[in-house]
Amino acid sequence: MRFGGNDGVGGFMEELPALLVVLVAISVFVAGVASAYAGYVERSESLARRDRCQAFVQQALSEPSLLHDSRQGLFDWGKVSVLSNSDFTARFPTERAGFNYSIELRAIGNSTDSLLHARFGFDAPSGAAQKVAIDAPCNILTPEGRVEPAIMGLVAWGFAP
Repeated sequence: MRFGGNDGVGGFMEELPALLVVLVAISVFVAGVASAYAGYVERSESLARRDRCQAFVQQALSEPSLLHDSRQGLFDWGKVSVLSNSDFTARFPTERAGFNYSIELRAIGNSTDSLLHARFGFDAPSGAAQKVAIDAPCNILTPEGRVEPAIMGLVAWGFAP
């Protein structure tokens, strides 16, 4: 440092770039921590929504009024085919589930005709945010007595907090 004359205090201007580097580094660190925390919160909420949907699918797979001999995952097509959408939504109301849903039961076997297909619930809006889709394996007992492999698919949206 130099003192005296009209030169002022020397050395102060040399510290400004170091201060700027430290401030930028601290800003980048804080932004990174905030971004990581926001990602963590979103991931936690996403997992909680998925768990709620999985529990809903398990309830549907265990609904005794739709199953053959109350065997979980073995749907009796005679019971499912006569079930109306309003009957299904009365058994599984959105207030109890905490979200709106569309659930589909479809046979996937090679020998299956296309008639083994049922859909219940609501129509998903095209721009719905936070959709969750889950597929669960199950079986359908046909009127002929055959057991066909099937998939129960759930699409959920409009989650209540």
